[in-house]
Amino acid sequence: MARVRGKEQLTALTVFKAKAGALPADGGGLFVKISEAGTCRATLRYTCAGQRRELGLGVLDRGSLAQTGASLTAVRPAAGEARRQVDVLGVDPIDTKRAEAKAAADAKAAKAHVKAKACTLARHARAYHARVVEKKRTPKHSK
Repeated sequence: MARVRGKEQLTALTVFKAKAGALPADGGGLFVKISEAGTCRATLRYTCAGQRRELGLGVLDRGSLAQTGASLTAVRPAAGEARRQVDVLGVDPIDTKRAEAKAAADAKAAKAHVKAKACTLARHARAYHARVVEKKRTPKHSK
């Protein structure tokens, strides 16, 4: 992969001191959006299959200069992996992310379904009660 000109030129101090509405760039399509409320989100802009896309990489913590630097350092490898998916593999990272989320949701639903079908003591007790006790009840017993 070719080295991106100006890559990693953004510093923690720049992000920490940026005003609301600013859009500082880190190079290679990595931008930091600062909202009016002061929240800071990392976004990667890229083009895949002729379509311009924006991939959210998470929120940057601007509590202190050290936290901002750590957040920025954590975002850069994720941006690099997304760039690798687009450039080398030719895969859209957003589609990959959605497919992984769908697979995780399907696995969670399957696990919940198995858990719902599991035989528990309470289910056995209710089945026994319906099968044995309810048959023996008469109107006199129900009073």
